Amino acid sequence: MENIQSQFKLLKHIDKVNKWLNTGSVYPILANFNITNKCNNKCPLCTSTKKNEATVTYKKAQQVILQLKEVGVKAFGLGGGGDPACNPDFNKIIKFIHSNNMETGVSTNGYEMSEELISEIVYGSTWIRVSLDADGPEIYRKTHGMDKGSFEQVVNNIEKLTKKQSEINSDIVIGVTYLLGPHTVKGIYNAAKLAKNIGVNHIRFRPFFTYDRKMFNEKTQSQMFQELEKAQELSDEKFYVSYPDDRCRAVAKNYIRKYSKCFVHNFVAFITPELNLYPCCLLEYRDEYMLGSLKNKSFKQVWNSSNRKSKVSKIDISKCPNPCMLEKHNELLWLIKEKQVQHSNFL
Repeated sequence: MENIQSQFKLLKHIDKVNKWLNTGSVYPILANFNITNKCNNKCPLCTSTKKNEATVTYKKAQQVILQLKEVGVKAFGLGGGGDPACNPDFNKIIKFIHSNNMETGVSTNGYEMSEELISEIVYGSTWIRVSLDADGPEIYRKTHGMDKGSFEQVVNNIEKLTKKQSEINSDIVIGVTYLLGPHTVKGIYNAAKLAKNIGVNHIRFRPFFTYDRKMFNEKTQSQMFQELEKAQELSDEKFYVSYPDDRCRAVAKNYIRKYSKCFVHNFVAFITPELNLYPCCLLEYRDEYMLGSLKNKSFKQVWNSSNRKSKVSKIDISKCPNPCMLEKHNELLWLIKEKQVQHSNFL
């Protein structure tokens, strides 16, 4: 099974990489489109920077999707500031993207999922990741602020996804994610076992961005890696367990960056429900990084504007999470840019 987290996926779009190398300018491959800021969970450590409960209308979503299709965007990631299922037109948006021959990836807490939505996701999406973040009700309450019934509802919805996947013989990759913190370490193995038992294709473990290194004492760090290694023993040809080693090691000490400038923003667009464009999800709602608005301008106009070029040139990676979720993509692009590797060697 292909690892959908691999940084080498970027090299499947070698034409885009070459254009960026030769001209310094390229349209994105992927657009992360936050279609709502509304959420139905109460996560105590939520890192969302949303300022309101804005929700994009279906008509506006269609306009944005077509504008990005025009510039060659290949796929959309639907998730972000809120939960996409809180947008009443979620299923229609997935269907519209699919009808325009682009891929869709879904990130959701899995709480609100009607039969119709489940069918549309499995039929029209490339992958879905459900933020489970627990092995049972006790940890789920700590990570999502929700009760036992809510945990059981999410697990039931995941099972419905895998059942529908099997019924229609869909190629969708169904995964769950699990946030690592001192309060969740003890559930790692059991969460992986649960995920495998309910039939998903993979589970992805990753640290909270808000973790406190002081809380990850030596004993907790050791327990975390023991549990992760134990969980990986559950991997087989139908199910795999993964975690970003660099981000997990960073709970013990500062990660040493291998590059000095962010390049990955050239290949990914981040759009909020207010139709504002930002370089990445962690810079959203910061005025100094707002690249432009799609309310009254086309995506082409905003992307090619002097304002966007000026704003991205001021990105200070020393103030970014270290390592960030796109760290490996940036490392690869840096090596290519500095001619330390020949990217054709990876093909």
